[in-house]
Amino acid sequence: MSVTPGVQIKCKICGESEFEKVGNREVCRCCKAVYVAYDPGLEAELRMAESFRESAQFDVAATLYNKLLRTYEGQELSDVYWGLFLCEQRVMFETDEHGERFPSFYAIVPAAPKESAALQNAIRSARLYDPEKAEVFSALAERVTSAKELYRRINAASKPYDIFICFKRSATDGAATKDTDLAIDLYNNFAQNYRIFFSERSLRDVVVRDFEPNIYYALYTAKVMLLLCSKREYLESRWVKNEWSRYHAFAQDPVAGKTIIPIFLEDFTPAQLPRELSGYQGLCDGRHLFDELGRTLQKILKPVDMEAKLDQKLQEAMEQQRKLQEQQAAEERRKMQEQLDQLANRPVATAARGSADVDVMLRRMRVFLEEKDFKNAQNCADRALETDPGNGDAYLGKLLANQKVSTLADLRNCNTAFDTDPSYRYVLRFADEKTAETIKSYILEIEERKRKEAEEAAERERLRK
Repeated sequence: MSVTPGVQIKCKICGESEFEKVGNREVCRCCKAVYVAYDPGLEAELRMAESFRESAQFDVAATLYNKLLRTYEGQELSDVYWGLFLCEQRVMFETDEHGERFPSFYAIVPAAPKESAALQNAIRSARLYDPEKAEVFSALAERVTSAKELYRRINAASKPYDIFICFKRSATDGAATKDTDLAIDLYNNFAQNYRIFFSERSLRDVVVRDFEPNIYYALYTAKVMLLLCSKREYLESRWVKNEWSRYHAFAQDPVAGKTIIPIFLEDFTPAQLPRELSGYQGLCDGRHLFDELGRTLQKILKPVDMEAKLDQKLQEAMEQQRKLQEQQAAEERRKMQEQLDQLANRPVATAARGSADVDVMLRRMRVFLEEKDFKNAQNCADRALETDPGNGDAYLGKLLANQKVSTLADLRNCNTAFDTDPSYRYVLRFADEKTAETIKSYILEIEERKRKEAEEAAERERLRK
């Protein structure tokens, strides 16, 4: 359907508002999905759901999406399923400085994206009408998965933050704002006593594509946000609002124990705060600011013995659970190994038996890959190749095991190109055409990512000087 003239449209998949004209179709500049305008009734209700989702009212939006699925059952509703998936994952897509869309989390929900029925239905519905759109859904969902995995690694390896400094770094002319100068002073003054997230320092050695999981971890763990307020337009700017709005959402949970301390610069007054922030008590910039703020932080961040005891008990319970899971996994691997040994000692009587044993080995290989037991995965792949030397799945398994990843999609996250891996050329030779092309595209993607990282490192080095 055509786009109504004069109506501002947004990509229903990633939220981008800029489109390119390709023939008679409007194509999203960012994710390359073709814009589809539904009949007026469905379009209006879908826009309403999207507006609630874009304001982080995910439960309200999810209710509207589910209503649409019931009302318009039988139609092509892949965009509705996709919106429901984003609500389930509590995620929106933002644009980085290079114009790339990336997931911005309002919560890290336990459910894995690939297990979402909404995502599966979105992809299934899109494949019937627009296979390219289905590929877009899959690619963006993979970005959500990768970002969540990175967050979990950060969460496991990092200490929680005490303070998050939220400020506008640059004015419209590119010059540093007064907010930036104060942020530097705050960091230097309090960093010895508290763990502070200050983007200029905390993200200094982080590549751009990994900013969001690090920012989310800081927002989620910090007990205090220092919000620097010199101009209302700065507070409404995309990134500043993205940070304080997410933190404000976390602070609504009384158990979280979070608060925002606005710091007013120059002539800024509490009345100029956005409505959502009107309930927070602020401080004025001046010669007594650091003394007043220091006393306030001591009250908020003072350790409580009872909390420490509860935290210790929680850690002990988690450690017991971890040991139990390790024991169960070890027992499962032992049973699998016994079955593999039985297969190894059993003679192959017929070609049919050989084919069946190859299938068994490949299934075992995939289980070991999922459990990250790469040595046994290699063994299973080798056993399959003894019977079927041209088995592309086995060579792919060897490649995954060599690179210490579990799935084909994980290869795109490798730190270095894997085209020198001994199994790589055999995968290209024996695997199906789609797998071979996917692997080639990952090589190009990794090389491009390394090139950008090198450019960013060089730019950071230049700015330091």
